[in-house]
Amino acid sequence: MGFIRERVSNEDAKQYDFEALRNLTYHRNMLELQYSWVIDRERKIFFIHLESGGPEETPRHALYWDGQLLTLRLEWTSEGTPYGKLSTTWSLPYLFIPEDFKRSRQEILTVLKEALIVYKFYAYGGQQVEHSAFFNF
Repeated sequence: MGFIRERVSNEDAKQYDFEALRNLTYHRNMLELQYSWVIDRERKIFFIHLESGGPEETPRHALYWDGQLLTLRLEWTSEGTPYGKLSTTWSLPYLFIPEDFKRSRQEILTVLKEALIVYKFYAYGGQQVEHSAFFNF
């Protein structure tokens, strides 16, 4: 099935312990259920934007996989319009991988790219008529 973009349901928020996710954020109230995520339900993997702002070392995104949370900070540049043709180039200045995580860094980057292609661009994810994603990682 692969990744799909959707709103986080109350059931999903409980299943994946969104209260713990909220505690990861610098502005504790930024992560709310109206946020969208991309999720691959078959593989039980999701990617979500946690917040904007905060100190440089603060994770702004999370990738949940194999029951573990990987935190990361993505940066991007975009060209085009959110409601038409848009291209986004992603870079990855920070990625925290738990020591006991069983997947390789290359596997993680491959899955992250899959998720970002579906995520498209920030809050505008499903609105672009045409979106291209490029990666500097």
